Amino acid sequence: MKSTSKPKPKPSSKPESKDKPTVGAAKAGHNSDR
Repeated sequence: MKSTSKPKPKPSSKPESKDKPTVGAAKAGHNSDR
């Protein structure tokens, strides 16, 4: 599972970078809402 996770994030490095900040903002917003 770890071996497959490495090659996947490589091509998805660009979309992952955008998804990372988005997920963090969504989490922070949920925490602030609480």
